[in-house]
Amino acid sequence: MRTLRRSSSSAPPISEVVTDSGLDIDYARALQYSLYFYDANMCGDDVEGKNLLPWRGNCHTYDAHVPLTPWDGKKDKSTKSGVNLSASFIEKYKDILDPDGDGTVDVAGGFHDAGDHVQFGMPENYTAATLAWGLLRVQGRFQAARTG
Repeated sequence: MRTLRRSSSSAPPISEVVTDSGLDIDYARALQYSLYFYDANMCGDDVEGKNLLPWRGNCHTYDAHVPLTPWDGKKDKSTKSGVNLSASFIEKYKDILDPDGDGTVDVAGGFHDAGDHVQFGMPENYTAATLAWGLLRVQGRFQAARTG
């Protein structure tokens, strides 16, 4: 089994990287498939070349920057967009919200959830934290499975 690494779009197919160990319960393979889940659901304008799935390209590049102005509250096509923050909050934390000073909040990237192509954070955060906690607690077993 190879170690999973981010590589170019010429990565080998999953069938070459994740091999069948012949075990009834193969936790190493389950872990590798769990990590592939993140590659398959990666979203943003820098997906190409950062995952092991050559068919995954960039997505949602049109909404990567949101104007750092209070949202006008409209839900139709006449909206000017914006954020759900007050003008005073934006002014107070502008150096954090807009570190490059371009007047927008950079919301590029993230992960899709459940295959419905809506971005959520909590399911992916929980799963990533659980995998990381497992690595911290039993790192030797990850290494023994040749996935760490």
